[in-house]
Amino acid sequence: MVPNRVGPGRHAGGGCRARQTARSLSRGGASVDNAAMMKTLHRWLVPIPVALALCAPASAADYEAGQIWSVKGRAQDPDPQVLILKVEPGTPVGDVIFVAAGGLKLCLPKGKCGIMFSPLAMSKEALDRSVKELVTRVGAVSDEERARFQLEKGYQFWKDGIAKGAPVTITVPLAEALDQMEGGAKIQVK
Repeated sequence: MVPNRVGPGRHAGGGCRARQTARSLSRGGASVDNAAMMKTLHRWLVPIPVALALCAPASAADYEAGQIWSVKGRAQDPDPQVLILKVEPGTPVGDVIFVAAGGLKLCLPKGKCGIMFSPLAMSKEALDRSVKELVTRVGAVSDEERARFQLEKGYQFWKDGIAKGAPVTITVPLAEALDQMEGGAKIQVK
């Protein structure tokens, strides 16, 4: 340790420490400092891929009945959510996810308004483009909830439509589909 000397051109305090750091850098101490810096940098960077994976968009394999996802909304319903009611993989139109959409301010052309719309049959791709993050899991959808969200009726309507070749699956993001429904236009479907 170098004593702290006060004399002409020297100040009591940190001047000596600064000279020691400068000397250590010029004598090869940089490799020690670089190693410490790399360890610190590594500690900061290692969590980034994990964080990115957690923020990555969902895929169809991620969807299960009972999940609640936040979705991209519109100006009138900025924080909507969807409850996954049923996942129907491998249909003639691809994987289809039946959802109940809530947190809405939806008014249909014939004057019916509501805060929830259910059930909606969405293609996996449309739901992937709609979801933001998984909010929670409520477990399997109960029989009471299936009745409340009219899942059986909606599922049968969808199934009959598929059998007839009717376009009954939403293939655009939820916000766009809601705008189309309010405007009286048919939803873009397969």
